[in-house]
Amino acid sequence: MWSRGLELAHQKSEAVILARKRAFFSPRLTINSHLIPLRNEIRYLGGLGVILDKRLTFAAHANTVVTNAAYSAATLSRLMLNIGRPVQWKKRLLASVVESQLLYAAPVWISAITDVTRTRAILIRLQRTPP
Repeated sequence: MWSRGLELAHQKSEAVILARKRAFFSPRLTINSHLIPLRNEIRYLGGLGVILDKRLTFAAHANTVVTNAAYSAATLSRLMLNIGRPVQWKKRLLASVVESQLLYAAPVWISAITDVTRTRAILIRLQRTPP
């Protein structure tokens, strides 16, 4: 990198060790003699990205996604006028917003989450909540 004129910002860098083993040697990572902190989970791909935890269970990702989708659904339902009976298109709109937020980057995490009953139940509970 130095030969190409590139430089890493050590103050913005953080790392997570992805290992399914319970006991492993935790390495010491440095950039220009600055220690890089190891985290238990890290967000990959910015604001809406996938949260990777050190055992790749994606439980933290599921909890975060469900919280964000529930907030979006509550905000949208407050914006819609509730005069008379609930209209079908409003329910469909809310359901599609929740579903799209829940399934963001699903090919990455779906196989790990479907094996864990508790995490799967968290995702299904929000989908069954009436708008």
